[in-house]
Amino acid sequence: MTGRAIIERTLLGAFAVFMLAVPWLIPSLVNSFWVSLIAEILIWSLFAASVNLLYGYIGLLSFGQALYFGFGMYGVAIGIDQLGLGFWPAFGLGVVASTAMAFVTGIFAVRLTWHYFAIITVVFSLIFYFLAVTQKWLTGGDDGINFSLPPTFSFGGTQISFTSGTFQYSACG
Repeated sequence: MTGRAIIERTLLGAFAVFMLAVPWLIPSLVNSFWVSLIAEILIWSLFAASVNLLYGYIGLLSFGQALYFGFGMYGVAIGIDQLGLGFWPAFGLGVVASTAMAFVTGIFAVRLTWHYFAIITVVFSLIFYFLAVTQKWLTGGDDGINFSLPPTFSFGGTQISFTSGTFQYSACG
């Protein structure tokens, strides 16, 4: 093995160790505000990655990501607030609701390309938006749904919840 290959392998190993250590180092080095901010950045980065996947690699401009994101969040919120579900069943309901909306949208959008695909995704997003705003009894309208998030994990007397910025960061990172 040449000297250059050894240096490259060593640098790659050091970078891998650094990337594995960062999620545990940040909460211990900075205050909870920055941990919460980084968790928020990671959440929205996943959303941006979906846009990149569809538009960057496939070439289809879609406005549907917000629809599925919102539909999943309403599924979780309605599951907790109105159905009295715990975190994980409500999370499952959100995934099912978002998948069902993607299925319905996909029936109409699967054969469309270019401008038409973008238009149909905008149309579905607007339909959902206006339904969410007008069905105040279910969605809370412009104010949204107010609820207390149940604990994500319970171990005896210890409860861990997504209301903690450090836990949000650890779960998303």
